[in-house]
Amino acid sequence: MYKLVLALFALFALLAPAAAGYIPPPPARPSSTPPQTVNGRLEIRDLTGRVRLGYIENALSRTPILGLTPASSPRASDLAAAFDPRAHTLLATNARFAAPYFLGSSFPYANDPGAAVPEEILFTNVPESAGAEVWSFDAFTRELTIHLPNPHGGSVQPVFALDTYQNALELVTDVPVFLAATRASEPPDKQPVLVRIYLVD
Repeated sequence: MYKLVLALFALFALLAPAAAGYIPPPPARPSSTPPQTVNGRLEIRDLTGRVRLGYIENALSRTPILGLTPASSPRASDLAAAFDPRAHTLLATNARFAAPYFLGSSFPYANDPGAAVPEEILFTNVPESAGAEVWSFDAFTRELTIHLPNPHGGSVQPVFALDTYQNALELVTDVPVFLAATRASEPPDKQPVLVRIYLVD
């Protein structure tokens, strides 16, 4: 019995330093692999983000494209796209319209680099240029937003507006001015609706 107690004491003495100095393995390091593109259909929701209005239309003959797909249309009429987090671009992947296939702002940076961002900008297909490299994607909510560089410093985050009269999407930087102008120029039952855009499965 005495020998057993001594053996256990010796074993404890041997293991105790190791236990006391135990260092847990370091946490896994983030992968150095660049993030992959995110694919999905472009869904339009109301300004709260909770009410689905439909999907962006994948039109065959309209340029600019990008209105609301009619509810009776097959899902093939929905525009699908891939978001690239490295380039901040959104590329149409099933486009029925003519090239270019990047989606973004029609604001003419190349034509007038010093111009201020206007209060209303067409949302359309654009070349792979400054007008295309404007997207941000929230991986949790799957919302897409646009940030337009302001030549006078900083950036502008416009709001999407669905022009129900012409069935087209626009980018609005000055909401009060935009709404006042459209109330005066468009029928009461065709007023624009402020919306959000999501990339969904």
